[in-house]
Amino acid sequence: MLIFLLFYLHLSIKKFIYNPCKVLLILMDISSLLIFAFGIVLLPLVFTRMINVGSLRKNPYLALVMAGFFVLIGFIAAFFIFSSAMSLIMLAFSSLLMLPFLIKLLEKEVPEERTVKNKKRNRLYDWFSPSNLSRIFERHNLLIKVYIFLFFGMAPEYALLFAVLQPSIGDYAFQHQLSLFGPAGQFFSSDIFSQIVENNLQIAIVSFALSIFYGAGSILILNYNASIVGVMYGSSFRTLIWGTPLFYSNILLYIPHTVIEITAYLLAAVAGGLLVKGLRKDIIHDAAVLFALSIILILLGGYVESIMLAGIA
Repeated sequence: MLIFLLFYLHLSIKKFIYNPCKVLLILMDISSLLIFAFGIVLLPLVFTRMINVGSLRKNPYLALVMAGFFVLIGFIAAFFIFSSAMSLIMLAFSSLLMLPFLIKLLEKEVPEERTVKNKKRNRLYDWFSPSNLSRIFERHNLLIKVYIFLFFGMAPEYALLFAVLQPSIGDYAFQHQLSLFGPAGQFFSSDIFSQIVENNLQIAIVSFALSIFYGAGSILILNYNASIVGVMYGSSFRTLIWGTPLFYSNILLYIPHTVIEITAYLLAAVAGGLLVKGLRKDIIHDAAVLFALSIILILLGGYVESIMLAGIA
């Protein structure tokens, strides 16, 4: 909180003082250096000492704190180093900070091998039976929880940043995310079901593939979507704080399909992450079921979203 207040004060001074004296400019440069050194170098080192893979395994909810903290560090680092493209660079920085934790978690979380009966498991209805799904979620409970907590740690942090920063700074910092919204504040320019599903399928497939080839690489895709969700829902709080125009007349209408689609992305990421543990038959089975479930949720989310968009058009 202290570093956020210092950073916010620095931005405010830099914006509103148009003719500062030379001494003030030097002080601002020194404050920038101190904020950067303290926030980007020292705090992450202290934080990684406090929260490690062992603590995440015991208390998965710590991923909420970790995600929010690293998003803030990524935001500040991008502002000072790559301010011209910070809307994307901050995602890369924060994702890189989270990546080692997830890779170590994937390496250590290898479930005991389970026998898969071919005749029974090849039946489609049995793949998605409550007992089979319950067994899969129980086997990979920790990994699923960590991914969920990471996302719901990132999205509120982006919402908070977008809401409390001065509108001109927020628009600059999130310019890429804002470019995805149409003039009327709609994420998609069309209510065609196939377009929505195609877009969401691409995201799910990329999340799945990045998890396979880069371990926990799908965190970048989840981080990207968390920033979009954060801007979407943070815009309402921004209106309350700064009096800016509303993105949506009723933000609650967007919650159902957002929850469905985000769940689909999370399952796709987890499915790809499972294959990093090895190509055992039981792991391949679990990954296939989770990815298939992700596809089903994408179709459902696209249907819900297309109906919602058609209703408000």
